[in-house]
Amino acid sequence: MDIFGDGSLLIVNAPGHLPGHINILARVTDDHQIYMAGDACHDRRLLTGEKSIGEWDDADGHTCCIHANRSEAEATIERIKQLEKQGVEIIFAHDFEWENEPSNEGRFFGAAQ
Repeated sequence: MDIFGDGSLLIVNAPGHLPGHINILARVTDDHQIYMAGDACHDRRLLTGEKSIGEWDDADGHTCCIHANRSEAEATIERIKQLEKQGVEIIFAHDFEWENEPSNEGRFFGAAQ
């Protein structure tokens, strides 16, 4: 969904994590876009292929996953990987590496510039 009709802010369907999960793609400048991936990806190593989506067996022996639909989540993560390869800045919830990067210190909502 193109919010302003000019491609500057897009609401993106991001299936897999939970039903109705969405992400945001924002054009900051002509040369810089930011993709806010929410909970589509919980660890940057999923984007590099160093990790795979977490699964575990519960007390009853059922396999559980952090995503409601693993195959849809994997497809969403693959699309996010492609955006990153194109130079789009990717930020996801719980992105501690991004949060702790000194150059991002003033980029938080309400941060003094």
